[in-house]
Amino acid sequence: ERFNEALQACEKALVMAPDASSLSKVHYRRALAHEGLAKSRVHADVREWEFAVNAIEQAKSAAEAEKLGDVTIRSMDQHVRRFRKLFRQAKADAQERLEQAEREKAAEDLRATGIDLPSETELPQTQLVTRATVGYVNERDMTHWACDWLVKEIEGLRHHRAGTTVVVTSLDKERSHIHAS
Repeated sequence: ERFNEALQACEKALVMAPDASSLSKVHYRRALAHEGLAKSRVHADVREWEFAVNAIEQAKSAAEAEKLGDVTIRSMDQHVRRFRKLFRQAKADAQERLEQAEREKAAEDLRATGIDLPSETELPQTQLVTRATVGYVNERDMTHWACDWLVKEIEGLRHHRAGTTVVVTSLDKERSHIHAS
């Protein structure tokens, strides 16, 4: 719950520890704090998992240097493997989120031009939804046409008041947010 405070305490302990002191527990607690931070976020932060892996590897190295015993070393090995697995999973999840964002951006760009999205027969077989079903929205973006219609309607629009006339000469499509589907 208070992972940032735990990290700060671990950093202070590392700085203030005498040269010959046992640091394996400090590194272990630091790894747990990074794990807690990574798990507390909606999308696991890859950097936190990387920090956690580094800290647990330092804890294992310190335990080996301090000759803490086979049971402790085996336990640290298990933690190292577990943290590495979670780190790999976090990297894969982050990569999948990036690829999904790219797919969504490409679809948005396609819809913005007024071109229909690919039909159900054109979708790759890796898609979760391969055809329109009950509860699935099959969208057709009409923004392109709506923007053109709006330009035609407002160009030349005049407003007179108190001896002043305001004339709309054009619509800046780049700065206007128009959506229609």
